[in-house]
Amino acid sequence: EAAPTGKDATEALNGKKVSKPKVEAEADPKSTAEKKVKPEADPKSTAEKKSKKPQVVENFRLFVNNVARETTQDDLKSAFAAHGTVTETYNPGKGFVFVNFSNEEEAQAAIEALDEKNVCGREIKCYIAKRRFRRAEVKTEKLQ
Repeated sequence: EAAPTGKDATEALNGKKVSKPKVEAEADPKSTAEKKVKPEADPKSTAEKKSKKPQVVENFRLFVNNVARETTQDDLKSAFAAHGTVTETYNPGKGFVFVNFSNEEEAQAAIEALDEKNVCGREIKCYIAKRRFRRAEVKTEKLQ
């Protein structure tokens, strides 16, 4: 037998005389006893919705140091394309560039072939680029 709810008690007592005064009762819509039970959510979909972290993508990006400021995107692509598929290059004109490859093996091959070699008039140094976080991303990760 189910336990009586606040609504059942309200209906049973409403309009009945108890001692001398008449009892008027209403169910409290905010009552915890009256709350409907929500169906269980799929834990996977709930976790996916709660996670606001950016998806981590495999790092096939090289940080290349000691690059001439006048080095063009085409110069970079032609130098690095011999070692794999270059998906993107970025030269902020500050003596370093970023070169993205389509997979890890190609990025490693480019490091082995071009590290400490003369490219576009300078001896370059190649590394796997480390992901930098913006301050807002770091704060968000610490809170979670």
